[in-house]
Amino acid sequence: MIRMACWAHARCKIFEAKDNDRTASALPLALIGQLYDIERLAMDWPNEKRTAIRQSDSRLILDRLRSWLDGAVAKSILPASKLGQAVQYIRNHWDALCVYTNDGRLPVDNNWVERLMKRIAIGRKNWLFVGSVRASMRNANIMTLVASAHRHDLDVHMYLVDVITHLNRGTAKPEQLLPDVWKVSQPEAIRSYREEKRGDKAELARLRTASRVSQT
Repeated sequence: MIRMACWAHARCKIFEAKDNDRTASALPLALIGQLYDIERLAMDWPNEKRTAIRQSDSRLILDRLRSWLDGAVAKSILPASKLGQAVQYIRNHWDALCVYTNDGRLPVDNNWVERLMKRIAIGRKNWLFVGSVRASMRNANIMTLVASAHRHDLDVHMYLVDVITHLNRGTAKPEQLLPDVWKVSQPEAIRSYREEKRGDKAELARLRTASRVSQT
């Protein structure tokens, strides 16, 4: 198990402190923005190609950011200030922040996970009276299945009905009912519009990135 850190959190800390020192915060924000420009560009690339551009381009940006962290400007920031704390956060988590460049499968941040967790946060008040610890564990298992099915663009109702039916009858092994395996034999349950919607968002992000690059 390898620990990773989230660039969205690192950027957020600097962004929240930028009003205290716009000059000092400008460069790190710009460099982190360039890291995300690369991620948007390589969003639909194969993992090997994404790894390659991270190793070449992202690493150069990270080296420049590291030089800034170790340079005179960053060292002149008061440690107790909001920006100083943001800078120290990046220093403390530097190795974990750079892990993603070694493997194209790894995300640059954990925003996707946090968006999934929001469903739990929104619903938890409804689960205060779930009944027992065992019941809550069963509920958590079901929510995990639902989230996994949704992530694989499946019709969640169709998936759950089929899984529960097979489990009750003992007609399939649990590993055969995992969402990524199940979808192969049930193509009619795939909701392709979700992938198209993500593609539209990705294309819009790439256009915005290209526009920023052309203006620099």
